[in-house]
Amino acid sequence: MPAARARRALPLLRRALRAAWLVLTRVGALFVLLQAYTTLRKTYFVRPAAVAFDHALDLLALQAALRIDVELQLQRWALGQAWPIELANAYYRQMKLGVYLSAALALLLAPTAFRRVGSAFVLATLLAFPWYALYPLAPPRFMGPYGYPFVDTLAAWGPVPPAGAGLAGANPYAAMPSMHIGWTIFAALWLAAALPWRRIGPILGAFTLR
Repeated sequence: MPAARARRALPLLRRALRAAWLVLTRVGALFVLLQAYTTLRKTYFVRPAAVAFDHALDLLALQAALRIDVELQLQRWALGQAWPIELANAYYRQMKLGVYLSAALALLLAPTAFRRVGSAFVLATLLAFPWYALYPLAPPRFMGPYGYPFVDTLAAWGPVPPAGAGLAGANPYAAMPSMHIGWTIFAALWLAAALPWRRIGPILGAFTLR
C-alpha cells in the first residue's frame, strides 16, 4: 500500500515541481528585469533636479490651461477620508509584490494570457525607460514650495521610498511615465485572465487600478 500511494503521488509531485520551476524562472525573470530597470534608472538617468521641477511647472500650467487639473481637488477629498491615503501608500510600497503574485497566478492558471500580457509588459517597460533621461519630472508631492499645496502623503504617513543606492532606491524625478500605473494595468490583466470565475479576477484587477 505505501508503494502504491507513492506511485500515485509521484505525478502530483512532478507537476508541483514543474509549477515551482516555472514560477521561479518566469517570475524570477520579471524580478530581474524590474531590478535592472530600477537600478539603471536611478544610476544613469538622473539629471539635475531643476530640470525636473521646470518640467513639472510646465505640465501644471498646461493642465490648468486645458482645465484638466483635478489632482489637487482629488487629493483634498482623499485627505478628508484617511483610508484612501493609507491604502494608496500601502499599495505604492508593495506594488511590485502585487505584480509578481498576479504574474504567478496567470502563469499557473492562464499560461497563454501570461505570455501575451508578459510580452506587452516587457515592451512597455523598455519603451518607458529612456523617457526618464529625456523628460525628468518632479511628482506633485514635491511642488508645495512652488505654490501648489499638494501634501506629501508618503512623508506624512511614511515611510518615504529611499533614493539613491541599493535595490530599494528610487529616482525621485521619474514621475513620467508612471510605471506604477503601467505595471498595475498589466497586473490587473493577469488577474482577470487567471481568475475568471464569477469575474473575481476582473473585480480584483479593477480594484488595483483605483
